[in-house]
Amino acid sequence: MQSRPHQRPHQRPDTVDELPSTIPMALPTNGVVVDGNIMEGGGQVVRIALTLAAITGRGVLLSNIRASNAVPGLRRQHIATLQLLRETCGAQLGGAKVGSVAMAMQPSYCRAGQYVSDTATAGSCTLVAQVWGVYIVL
Repeated sequence: MQSRPHQRPHQRPDTVDELPSTIPMALPTNGVVVDGNIMEGGGQVVRIALTLAAITGRGVLLSNIRASNAVPGLRRQHIATLQLLRETCGAQLGGAKVGSVAMAMQPSYCRAGQYVSDTATAGSCTLVAQVWGVYIVL
């Protein structure tokens, strides 16, 4: 019996590590500044801030994203979430890339349609649902 070397899963072509910036890295109009290092300093702060921004239509500037973590900054599930928000609520983004410790988002309006997201890892699906699921229900 011949053993196979461990193969890492490849990145699907529709997964992205960076979304194009459409706004500067500054406080959006009528926006809110959120320090991503508050409380536990993890990704939940990012998810709550993005959800509230999409629901209220107010922009958000996030800084110190996941600063307390061993690997700070945005991860792929955050980029997948931002990609969905860009498509569903016309969000303009700044600094939305894997590893970024600061980003800005200015939501616009809700768009009906069919949307697909790929986080590249199964465990991240529920993290995306925490943001997008709440947004589409409201």
